[in-house]
Amino acid sequence: MGSCSPQTGSTGGYWLAGSDGSVVPFGSALSHSYGGLGSTQVSSPVVGIESTCSGNGYWLVKRDGGIVPFGDAAVHSYGDLSGTNLSQPVVGMAATKSGNGYWLVAADGSVFPFGDAAAYNNGGPAVNKPIVAMEVTASGKGYWLVASDGSVFSFGDAAAHTYGGADSVPVNKPIVAMKRTRDGNGYWLVGSDGSVFPFGDATKHSYGGAEGMGLKHPIVGMEPTESGDGYWLASADGSVYPFGDAGTYGSTGSTSFTAPIVAIEGVPYTPLTVQSLAAVPAGAAGGSPSAPPVLPLVLGVAAILVGAAGFRVFRGRIPVGL
Repeated sequence: MGSCSPQTGSTGGYWLAGSDGSVVPFGSALSHSYGGLGSTQVSSPVVGIESTCSGNGYWLVKRDGGIVPFGDAAVHSYGDLSGTNLSQPVVGMAATKSGNGYWLVAADGSVFPFGDAAAYNNGGPAVNKPIVAMEVTASGKGYWLVASDGSVFSFGDAAAHTYGGADSVPVNKPIVAMKRTRDGNGYWLVGSDGSVFPFGDATKHSYGGAEGMGLKHPIVGMEPTESGDGYWLASADGSVYPFGDAGTYGSTGSTSFTAPIVAIEGVPYTPLTVQSLAAVPAGAAGGSPSAPPVLPLVLGVAAILVGAAGFRVFRGRIPVGL
């Protein structure tokens, strides 16, 4: 995979992952769907999903620390904790900036590095409440851990980009998710009631939450948009709530689900180049096995970029009803 270093945020699509290992794609994720686990394959509930930096695969992480790769995640899997006697269950994972490694984090704050993931703490922080999420800094040389009470713990270069936590403000429901802003100089914390707490430069990119929407099921995750000017919140029944410039791409909220949704993960932004398009496998997006001529391809890329810019201008001037 190399150092593909995606930007934080989704290009307009996301996967919803269920505790039974099911993965449901929406928006641009429809062309990046690589399956999920069958009910007979889940020895331990799935607790999260993490995209590879190319967006052409993902890992599912289970409560017992087991990792199941899909798509190009298969060639970037470096072991897991299955069969390990853990003091506390695994609650999430995060990929390294290169895509050639990942960290697993347990509820007691223990962090387990694999591949090229560096170890920035030993044994985890002293926590009063369970750790619920982990987020990597923009440089990839540090990370934050957040507890259910909103306390934020910083490691590596995250210490230079820590802006407080929700433990200092009234929190009605437990914190369940954390996402950093695009430049890494801020982050949002999300409560299970849909409350969104911005810190650092996230205060300039906050567009409300779902706490006043009469939710029937708790919020379980958040995903920022590519621009950083919006985000999606996902609830346990698969309902997805867009804010800011987040588009509406669908959800599983109107269907009967057999297992709760546990996470939302966006298809990561990667630069659109002639090289990257020419490298797309035949049939991956309905294309021909033969490589297209260079000039039409360049013109096509230019048209896509101009069209995308026009779409952003259009949405910026005319409100889009949800």
